[in-house]
Amino acid sequence: MTKEILFASRKGGTGKSTLCAMVANHLANNGMKVAVIDCDNCYTLTWRRKSDMKILPEGENPKYPILTDDDYFDKEHEFDSYDYVLIDNYDMVSEDRVGVLIIPFIYSEMVLDSTFRFIRYMKRVGGSELVFLPNEVSGYKQSIKKKDINENINWILGIFGKILPKVSNSRLMDQVNTISNTVEQNLLIRDFVNELVPECPMSDEEITIGEEDAPSGDGHQNNPIQRDLFEPLDTDPDPTSINMH
Repeated sequence: MTKEILFASRKGGTGKSTLCAMVANHLANNGMKVAVIDCDNCYTLTWRRKSDMKILPEGENPKYPILTDDDYFDKEHEFDSYDYVLIDNYDMVSEDRVGVLIIPFIYSEMVLDSTFRFIRYMKRVGGSELVFLPNEVSGYKQSIKKKDINENINWILGIFGKILPKVSNSRLMDQVNTISNTVEQNLLIRDFVNELVPECPMSDEEITIGEEDAPSGDGHQNNPIQRDLFEPLDTDPDPTSINMH
């Protein structure tokens, strides 16, 4: 039976598109048949996939498609053979959507205000199980006051649904693509992924940094897909051509 996972939020910048891609990468690279439906108003993953296609090794194809909402909602029956359908959904959630709804949130007043408004909307619509994902959580030691506030927020959100393990704030989230995760990226999402899809947990291979995966001198892991993004220019720029005025 196909499992449908929706990533939705009314506030931009909570990381729903990034997290959707990372979960899709994990599932597809573990042999699951996956489709991603891009319903985001900016079509973030669609544009990212077009960029990623340019850096795929010649002759290789992505392990899962990224489709538009029209592709899915008009031909939904054709996806019955998929193990997972992941939807990057903005806030277009209707009562006929049945599955798990992941609501990423950040511990900030502005984001939480929109999150609670979205919860009220979803309680009226119904249909999906609500699951909350704390994202971009600082690794620095929090003050007692900040810690108490976050715990109170978790308690309130826990009334409406399940809270997944947090995802720590990291520059690695800015380097996510729609092809594969690095080991370091998998470590960031391992705990919540193992709860979200216990039938397809992170394998030891996905979270073990070998010699070939060790971070390079510039701090970037040696992932062929991502390394190409940071390759130096073929030729050094001519310093005389730079206008300093």
